[in-house]
Amino acid sequence: MPSVSLVVHDYKYVNDQLKHGQYFFSDVANEGVLLYTSGAYTLAAKRAPTKEQRLAQAKRDFEHRFTSAGRFFTIHEENLARDWLNESAFALHQAAERYLGAMLLVFTAYMPATHNLEKLADRAAGLHPDLRAMLPRVLPEDERLFELLKKAYVDARYNTNYRITAEELAALGPRVRELGDVVEQVCQEKIATLG
Repeated sequence: MPSVSLVVHDYKYVNDQLKHGQYFFSDVANEGVLLYTSGAYTLAAKRAPTKEQRLAQAKRDFEHRFTSAGRFFTIHEENLARDWLNESAFALHQAAERYLGAMLLVFTAYMPATHNLEKLADRAAGLHPDLRAMLPRVLPEDERLFELLKKAYVDARYNTNYRITAEELAALGPRVRELGDVVEQVCQEKIATLG
């Protein structure tokens, strides 16, 4: 059974996004089910983005996130070569997060405000079958490595007990690189359908 997660934003922010035709919030306003209202707040009129606007946004989002992910991957490699393992782990986490963010933004024009790789990977996997096998968590060793990567966002920087080895980073690096390759392919395919 898929997990359920809440997306929470201030109504002013939601209204601003609706006024600008932001795809994700327009879908929520059109297809969402109102569970309760106090009547104190109302949603702005929905403005659907034009095909050209949606295409331009997807291209912008992809270019920004994907390029940034590639830079963090390079930083990971440089830090690993220097044996700066925690810094390498943090940069690898950032690369994975930004690859997943590129995917989410291209497909849905929305990325939740989280650094949790598990939540981001689960959302992305639901959008395209090729993402389901990325950053595997099937075998116990896969799960252990994934947890090290997931925890790197905070623990690699702030927890003096966080430990990751060069061998573990060498095993995770190709997985994140493969994630980037697949994200690039499926995002380019999606962008082509928007044009």
